[in-house]
Amino acid sequence: MVDGDVGANGGDAERAQFARTPPPPAQPRPTPDARGDLGKTPFAHLLVYASERRLSGSIELTQADGRASAISLAEGAVTQSRTSEPVAHLGKLLLEMGYVTEAVLDATRERLAEGGRLHGTLLREAGVSDARLREALQAQLALKLDYIFTLPPTTTFAFYNAFNVLEGYGGVEPLTFDLLAVIWRGVCLAPPQEHVEAALRRIEAAPLRLKPGVSIEQLAVADDFIRLVTAMRARPSMVPELITKSGLNASTARLVLYTLLITKQIEPIEAVTMSMPLIQMPTAAALALSAAQSRGISRLTGASPSPPSILSMPAAPSAPAGPPQAAALDLAARRAEIVDLASRIERMDYFQMLDLPHDVEPAAIEARFVELAMRWHPDRLPQPLADMKAPCTRVFGRFSEAQKTLMNPEERARYMRLIKDGGATPEAQAYIARIVEAATTFQKAEVCTKRGDYAQARALCFAAHEADPTQADYLALLAWIESMDPANQSPAATQQRIAMLDRAVAVSPRSERSYFYRGMLYKKLNQMDLAILDFRKTAELNPRNTEAVREVHLYVARKATADAAPKKPEAGPPAGSKISGLLSKLLKK
Repeated sequence: MVDGDVGANGGDAERAQFARTPPPPAQPRPTPDARGDLGKTPFAHLLVYASERRLSGSIELTQADGRASAISLAEGAVTQSRTSEPVAHLGKLLLEMGYVTEAVLDATRERLAEGGRLHGTLLREAGVSDARLREALQAQLALKLDYIFTLPPTTTFAFYNAFNVLEGYGGVEPLTFDLLAVIWRGVCLAPPQEHVEAALRRIEAAPLRLKPGVSIEQLAVADDFIRLVTAMRARPSMVPELITKSGLNASTARLVLYTLLITKQIEPIEAVTMSMPLIQMPTAAALALSAAQSRGISRLTGASPSPPSILSMPAAPSAPAGPPQAAALDLAARRAEIVDLASRIERMDYFQMLDLPHDVEPAAIEARFVELAMRWHPDRLPQPLADMKAPCTRVFGRFSEAQKTLMNPEERARYMRLIKDGGATPEAQAYIARIVEAATTFQKAEVCTKRGDYAQARALCFAAHEADPTQADYLALLAWIESMDPANQSPAATQQRIAMLDRAVAVSPRSERSYFYRGMLYKKLNQMDLAILDFRKTAELNPRNTEAVREVHLYVARKATADAAPKKPEAGPPAGSKISGLLSKLLKK
């Protein structure tokens, strides 16, 4: 998979190698078998879906401005990747690993400029072993997948079954990688917060356990996983208890649980119906893939084949039956009613929950609550609907809150002000509380950063960004803290933090902190043309940022000095030469 060999300072030939348009495939591009966007179906879900069903084909991801990235799949494994922006230069990765020298890299670049050869092929000919080349290629692929994880939710995707949109783009190497590790890294880089919360809500009423055949060793991709899985193996527990027993902060623990859920490593003990947004395959494609779906999960996780998980299995079609009995119809209707109201209750204010007008009298509120309690108290559910106890409890709890608040004159007056301000629903109140908590957590992260406690600062900043991803400063500080980690000092790691700051700038084009930190990282990579653009933008946003202003002044001064330096005179003909003598004669005339 020797493709996209470009670095930030890779040279014009390498930029051309990266930016070239792949040759058109021999057959015309077909209509996509499935479409969607990353807001509804995160990239992690796409990888899991492709892996479980051992899909072959390709996925093309297009941003709102038309820039496109793509991956190729072979039986669920990613075999090729092309990103819309330069991400990882193969030669530079080999140089950082100590597998090539600058001289070898420069020589292969010169040959690359001649065209017609891939850089990986030239490096192999220069003496890089297949094993080392494969190691660098896997690192390159990981960095490219990291980039795709950070694409905005508005990015659309198109899946082509049995068709490779990257045909003719680079080579193809047989690479393998740990799917769980790749997804965990991507989830940390860009947490799909809405999907995390939705997935955990679906299993909040049931204890969790490892699926049969899954071991801790198989899941040991990070210390966070080991701590949480150890707590789960000791005794199946519900989410809050697992978080407490693991000793992890709530944000990290929830991300670990989400990753384990979507990769089908854990399961709820009770039969709770769950689903995750997956590619909706059309009938023709579904028929073509039906045989592949029975093979179990992909080799990428290293797990043995197992039946499809309840996280992704659609409900089995029921056998044809005779005329349904009235009782069965009533139960089905009641189940649908519970599911529907439970899904809407958080977006309703207290009056909407009780279905009462704003000027309702206390006596009418009490009567309505009694009426609702007779129907919605979880203890009144019939046995066939026992699996609906959790959503029914949630609905009844909201009814109780509404009745308690609206029956108290002072609390009702405060609540009416909330309605006027537009923040009266439980969802809105939870959002406001989360925003306030995130701001407080970020302030603590800033304090820890100033005193050099970077480990605690990173944990706090990560929690703040996870709680409120709309704040560019949270992501910017997180990127800066990570850039100071001794493990993140390579150019490739620095480029990853720059990508995080790119996202911060996209979130808020007026984030002074984002521009300044990005300028400092560009300076670290000796990319001063890019660094000075960010320093100037920082100074424009805040003229009192003395560090940014100083960087601009230094750059201007150095450039002026360089421009004013006397240039060496061009060497004339040596004295006494025939040309010198001829010029002398001409001048005398």
